[in-house]
Amino acid sequence: YANHINPSVRNAAITALAQYPDPAAHKIVVERLGDSVAVVRATAAAAAAKGKIKKAIDPLLVLLSRGEEPAARALAAMADVELAARIADQFGKVPAESLALCLGAILMRADFGPDTARVEVVRAIGKIEDKSAVTALQDYLANSPKTPARTSRTEAQMIVDARLGGGK
Repeated sequence: YANHINPSVRNAAITALAQYPDPAAHKIVVERLGDSVAVVRATAAAAAAKGKIKKAIDPLLVLLSRGEEPAARALAAMADVELAARIADQFGKVPAESLALCLGAILMRADFGPDTARVEVVRAIGKIEDKSAVTALQDYLANSPKTPARTSRTEAQMIVDARLGGGK
């Protein structure tokens, strides 16, 4: 059913296949990341993230380079410290908005860390000149705990203040 003519049927099959630990099932999910229908690619991206399908990372990076939001969200959900650094290295290769969205979503994850890794993500966002970078950092500041003090929050606040003229 993952190759069915009806995109809704393909979506249901992809979602189910991602939950199976079988590499053959995961291969099909990865293949659907190249589907001609955007909603099927989005479903495959979400399924890859939910199933933590590592073989989907490279195709998701390709979709990220095309500015596809579901790929940004999927990569963020799957990101460990190493993948976050790899995503940050996409600066200049992918649309600024997509990169800011992805890196910002990584920061929003409570399970991502340690804080030294968050600092690197904040710095990567700081390189992005698009307004979406400021939005990502503001979201992080608004949704992360103020105590205990985190270096990543301090750096995010400095970047936001510098971009917005000290908040004036």
